[in-house]
Amino acid sequence: MKLKQFLILLGLIISCSLRAKEDNIGEVTANRLLVRSQAGKQFETVSELRAGDKVVIKQMKGEWLGIEPTDEMSAWIKADTVGGLKTNKEAKVYAGPADAFKVLTKIPAKTSIKVLQKRGVKWLRIEAPADIIVWVNRNYIKLPKKYQKMLPEKKELADAKEPKKVAALKAAEAPEKYKIYFIEDEPENKEIRIVGIGRNTSKVGTIIPLNNKKIPWTHALAVDLNGTFYPLYYISAESKDVAKYTWHKVSLTGKQNWIEGWPRPMIHIKSIRLQK
Repeated sequence: MKLKQFLILLGLIISCSLRAKEDNIGEVTANRLLVRSQAGKQFETVSELRAGDKVVIKQMKGEWLGIEPTDEMSAWIKADTVGGLKTNKEAKVYAGPADAFKVLTKIPAKTSIKVLQKRGVKWLRIEAPADIIVWVNRNYIKLPKKYQKMLPEKKELADAKEPKKVAALKAAEAPEKYKIYFIEDEPENKEIRIVGIGRNTSKVGTIIPLNNKKIPWTHALAVDLNGTFYPLYYISAESKDVAKYTWHKVSLTGKQNWIEGWPRPMIHIKSIRLQK
C-alpha cells in the first residue's frame, strides 16, 4: 500500500514538473532568429535559431526574452585555463574567441568541460554552461500563456490612422564604376588576437562588401575618393545586420580594436544610421 502511494505521489511530482517546464517553452516563428549575448541588437550574436525551434524562457525584459543556451551556442574560454577535461582555475566564458567579446559567465576551477572546437592555441569553444542566459527578440517567439499575460496591453486610440508603411531597408546597387583598394590577405597567424585597449569611435563612410573568403570579415566601412573606396574598418562578424546597409553611406558608432597582423582595425557596431 505504501509503495502504491509513493508511486502515485512520484507521478504527480513528475507531472507537475513537466507542466511547469511547458509553461516556459516558446516557439520560434521567424525563418532566422539571432540569439544575442545581452538584451539588445547591438550585442554579439552567439547562435541562430530557425522557425519551429523550441526555447526555454527564463525571464522577460521589455521586448527581449532571456532563454536557456542553445546547443549551437558560441561559448569560448582561454586554453590556458584548462588542464585535461577540467578547468585548472576560475575561467571566464566569452561570447567569442577574443578578449573584446562579452564575458557571459565564470566557471570555477575543477569544473568538467566539453571542448567542441579549437581556435589557434589560445581559445577553446566549449559546451555552454547551463547557468548562462542568452537573449532573443520576443516579437519572433510564440509565447506560452504564462508570458502572454505579462505583455503590456495595447492602447486603443480614437480615430487612429493606419501607420504609413516604411519599406524595409535593402542593400543599394553598387556604383556603375568603382574600385576598392583591396585589403591584404589573411596573415599567417589566423587567430583573431586583439592588440591593446579598444576605444569608442564614430565615423561616416560607405558600407562595402569585401567578397574575399580568405578573410573573416564580409564588410568594411570605407571612404570614397573619386570612385575608389578605401576601407577604414573591418566590421565585426557579429554585426550581421550590416548587410542591408551595403553601398549605403552611413554614420556609425562603435568600439575600435586593432587585430594583430592586420593593416586596419575592426569595429563592433553599437549604432548605425543612414547618412543623408
